[in-house]
Amino acid sequence: MRDPLYKKLRGIQRGMKTRCYNPNNPAYKWYGAIGVRVCEEWLGIEGFLRTIDSVDGWNEEKFLKGELDLDKDFKVPGNKLYSPETCCFVDKLKNSTYRPNAMQEVIGLSPEDKLHSFTNIAQFAKTHNFHKANIAKAAKINDMAYGWVFTYKSSRKDIYLLKQELLSERRKFVLTKEGKTPLEFQYSTEAAEFIGVSRYTAEIMLRAGKTHNGWRLHRKV
Repeated sequence: MRDPLYKKLRGIQRGMKTRCYNPNNPAYKWYGAIGVRVCEEWLGIEGFLRTIDSVDGWNEEKFLKGELDLDKDFKVPGNKLYSPETCCFVDKLKNSTYRPNAMQEVIGLSPEDKLHSFTNIAQFAKTHNFHKANIAKAAKINDMAYGWVFTYKSSRKDIYLLKQELLSERRKFVLTKEGKTPLEFQYSTEAAEFIGVSRYTAEIMLRAGKTHNGWRLHRKV
């Protein structure tokens, strides 16, 4: 293998590994921290070089000209494994511009500070009993919904810092339940939707201190 090709491929393999396994890498929060890994064969440079020409889209001439990117999400949206089977080479321009909404990766941070990544907002919302429109809106404007913080991965925002910034803003309502992390909301209607009650019931909970399935709604002091 010629030196220029080896050096370019070596750089890609090293970058792939450090994003996934080095917490000090700036991109780690978007890769290793959310479970992205490298297959065993690609952990070593020999295996990476041996199989690279079997990856879909490989073209040595275009690669050497800097026209191709190795991508893990085009074949399998939301994929968390770098491997010959799940990755492909794509045109660099296409890779930087073609990101339809349905394939954009969303990063969610739960009230317990657990990271989640997903591309199917509707499925995520259904799994957690959330309204998909609220999740999509929160991700678009880097905001909170249902006590979670959502942002698109493409925003490159540090989601932990984003949470601190959002919590420093005034949140007017808090839902509490024994054994659960308190959840903060900007609007009482959002809190009402989370626990499945009407706006009227939420007002009663606020005024009379009543609970619903163990949940208590407070105004934040």
